[in-house]
Amino acid sequence: REKIPAPDFQTITSHKDINAIIGGLCEKLNTPKPSVQIIDEAYPILFTAGIKNHTILLSRGLLDKLTDDELESALAHEIVHIGKGSNIKTQIIYILRMLMFYNPVSLIEFRRLVQDDEFICDNITVSVTKKPDALTSALKVFYSHPKEDKASKISVAKDIIESHSHNLLLKERILKIEEKGIGDNPKFGWGKYILIIIIILKINYMVV
Repeated sequence: REKIPAPDFQTITSHKDINAIIGGLCEKLNTPKPSVQIIDEAYPILFTAGIKNHTILLSRGLLDKLTDDELESALAHEIVHIGKGSNIKTQIIYILRMLMFYNPVSLIEFRRLVQDDEFICDNITVSVTKKPDALTSALKVFYSHPKEDKASKISVAKDIIESHSHNLLLKERILKIEEKGIGDNPKFGWGKYILIIIIILKINYMVV
């Protein structure tokens, strides 16, 4: 007689818990509730897709690695990004960065914009969850470890550089959270963002 495998209760309950966690966080942050999609992937993945109608995508590998508090903090961070309109800001930065690839000053400033946005979202997340340690623990799960590929030294070097940059930003974010703990709810609106973009464009024009 063929043995019927037991249902994966962890996955089932996790999916229900995710919806409940997101619903509670959206009420606190006064943000429209996004849809959720779980990816069948062992690698830890978490990001938000969409500009108007948002979807939070996360992997089963991430669910296996995070505790309940860490998962709440990670999801809260994504919801803060949604409320702040980070996706459309990132798309604008990405396009302008490609157009100004020849100007190192612009590249540095664009990176600083992204960093500031992440720092502010971290601060808001901690102010909502009151769990700074959970957020720092969740961030450590996303450390990148590039795989070596002897067939392509250029590909390996590129992966190492991108991985180092990614990990450096994570370390800076963790350090700021540990230094500040539970902070106030900061704001980084469109006004400051547009002003910085104008300054970058002006610098780029002067360089050219």
